[in-house]
Amino acid sequence: MAWRALGVAAALWLMAAAAPVNGQYSVSAEVEQLLNEREQLVENIAADAQRGFLNRCDSSVRSCSGCSDDVCIVDDDFPNQGTCTTFHGTPDGCDAGTGRRVSYARSGVHLPPGANEDDEYVKEDVCALKRLDETFIENREEIPTVFGQYYGTSNGVHRTYPYKTWTVSSNQCKEYDPRYRPWYVGAASGPKNVIIVLDMSGSMALMNRASIARDAAKSVLETLTVNDFVAVIAFAGTENPVRRFPASGFMQASSANLDKDAPRSRNIFKFVDDLSPQGGTDFEVAFNAAFDAYDQAKEDEIFTPCVTTILFMTDGNIAPEDSHILDNTFEVIAERNPAENGGPGAFIFTYSLGNSADHDNMKAIACENNGLWTPVPDNGDLRTQMIQYYQLLAAGTFRESAVWSDSFTDATSGEVVISAAYPVYYEDPASSVKLLLGVAGVELLASDISAAGDLDDTLRYLRQESSGCSDFDLTDCQLEAIRTRGGVRDELACFADTLDCDTSLDNVEDCAQRMSGNALCDGTRLNTASFPAQACCGAIDGDVAAIAGAVVGGVVFIACCACIACKVCGGKKKDSGPPPDVRRAEPSHAPAQAVPPPQQQQYPAPGYGGGGGGYPAAGGYNPGAGYPQAPGAYNPGYGDASVPPAGGGYGAYPPASAPQHVTV
Repeated sequence: MAWRALGVAAALWLMAAAAPVNGQYSVSAEVEQLLNEREQLVENIAADAQRGFLNRCDSSVRSCSGCSDDVCIVDDDFPNQGTCTTFHGTPDGCDAGTGRRVSYARSGVHLPPGANEDDEYVKEDVCALKRLDETFIENREEIPTVFGQYYGTSNGVHRTYPYKTWTVSSNQCKEYDPRYRPWYVGAASGPKNVIIVLDMSGSMALMNRASIARDAAKSVLETLTVNDFVAVIAFAGTENPVRRFPASGFMQASSANLDKDAPRSRNIFKFVDDLSPQGGTDFEVAFNAAFDAYDQAKEDEIFTPCVTTILFMTDGNIAPEDSHILDNTFEVIAERNPAENGGPGAFIFTYSLGNSADHDNMKAIACENNGLWTPVPDNGDLRTQMIQYYQLLAAGTFRESAVWSDSFTDATSGEVVISAAYPVYYEDPASSVKLLLGVAGVELLASDISAAGDLDDTLRYLRQESSGCSDFDLTDCQLEAIRTRGGVRDELACFADTLDCDTSLDNVEDCAQRMSGNALCDGTRLNTASFPAQACCGAIDGDVAAIAGAVVGGVVFIACCACIACKVCGGKKKDSGPPPDVRRAEPSHAPAQAVPPPQQQQYPAPGYGGGGGGYPAAGGYNPGAGYPQAPGAYNPGYGDASVPPAGGGYGAYPPASAPQHVTV
């Protein structure tokens, strides 16, 4: 059987539901140009990344000539090179009022937790994609105000431009994995409803299983975007009430709803943290609760008509005397899940946690509902297994357009940005399955949008544009190929013995010549002591080039941007990359006091507004009435030497209904 999810009609329904009464959201011509430019840049990266993969067996790639710099490794030459700028923020660990050292001549690489730089797939990803440096540089030459550019592979290797050392204090180096970030998963899988169902019976107290399950559930939550809807359900025995968040239906996975600092009553992460094992195991109760949540969400119109997934995790076995529970469970699913019966037609992914977990029935539930079954041994990596549910959605939806994120605070710079992400695929010649290779991304500063139009309207417009449903189309043979990882895991197969088709996948990592050479440059790991020398560079009031700018009607005119010979730059090797941006004033700080980056908080709240003074004469930045004048905009003008009150003080954020941002 082949199935097709709701497509064009559903997309139009959702867009209409999200639009205001008098029509859909729109943006100014200036903002539209900014968006179109970034979409073209991210398509450039995606196209070159695909070419890099297709050419991965070339001898020049296999020999890996020229190492890549790890963003978490000390580069002894870097302090003598690069560009000193405040355009990419002043990172934690640097003194207030200093700049950040970056290189526009190259990109940097980060490996995911647990990866070994000598592994074949790591070397291949690093060396085959070193070619992206040329694309990154050409993109910046075309659009000098482009902020961040990057590409994350399906193996978790992350290449980011421009090169800069990552902040040590935030644990980015230890924990970052692009595959688990919203921009990556959102581009790969599109809008979706996600129902997380966790077994919290008494046996989950064994082998630290409850803690493992909680961590896995929170990791799934962290991958969701504003175009997704979610519910978490915890079940135990018949005698124990089902615990759920929200209390009924779904909630939109917006920044505000996924705020980890929200009060406990509105905090889904704290709800998961508070779950504790108790009682027996009743699958029937669990699935009824999941379908009840979908029915209520549909009635409330707080859902997406695109795909629905149920992630069902259990460590339990049903006792023989309770065998009727299993029979009832299969009956409930058969009656309530099919779309033709008014159900979600959900893809059900099941996870058997622990060495004594129920395998046969969990596998049967997944197989009968177009899903995947995954056994996870005690002390296994449930987090990684649960998060990979989107790989099946990626293979079935095959998006060929950029997907925009909500606004967020860039973790390496502190600047508020939005990102355009574009998935990259490889069509397997054996099965015609479209395998996700990775996702490309390009960032756009929120302040650039505010200078050209209205940020809030732009975010609503982008949500509207990214909320459409893609056709979902996989044959049974293709699905079976995905289940078995191309025949590598035959025990995960559902119908391989009865299907008359080839369920193998071409081994995309198999090249005749093995990788040689060093993919990553040598160096010692960064720490808090070595970080300042790598990342920080001179005081901006003398040691770094002054950016002379003025704001007139929201437009910034740049006089110059150059690194003056000084104790930081003078006489040392210069960055061979493109010159610093001369079209846009780099964000700066008043010398007497550093201006804090936008804070992650609920609206309404104070924001930067007003502005006055001038730079450099009066000691402030962005003279006049402020940039871009309208109160409530992100990152408008900074005042005179102290902020506030001199020079304009603080304005107000947009109203409480406005889109919000988080750090990703």
